[in-house]
Amino acid sequence: MANKFSLTQVKKYNVNHKILESLASLESRLILFSIVKNSKTAEDIAKKENIPQSTVYSKLHELEDLGLIYVEKTIKSGAGRLTKFYQSRVSSITMNLNSVEPHFILTPVSTS
Repeated sequence: MANKFSLTQVKKYNVNHKILESLASLESRLILFSIVKNSKTAEDIAKKENIPQSTVYSKLHELEDLGLIYVEKTIKSGAGRLTKFYQSRVSSITMNLNSVEPHFILTPVSTS
């Protein structure tokens, strides 16, 4: 007999549900769409969007794990501190929810 998974177990491993949970956060959306045209540091995002820096780092990590953003470049300061510049991979996200399972259409950022 095959094992049946609970909804909680399925959600834990389902990327669509993770994207849905992430995009439910206003902070995540502000961060994601603030770095569509130009890459920014976490500090720049925190200042521009008026979001606590700790929240920005947490959301950036989450969005990066989901593949929605990436580190465009890393700069090393004179003191040896590394500063990452984050860039969005998507310019828009459309969600279709006509069943239990959400479906996303991700529009990539134009490189032209």
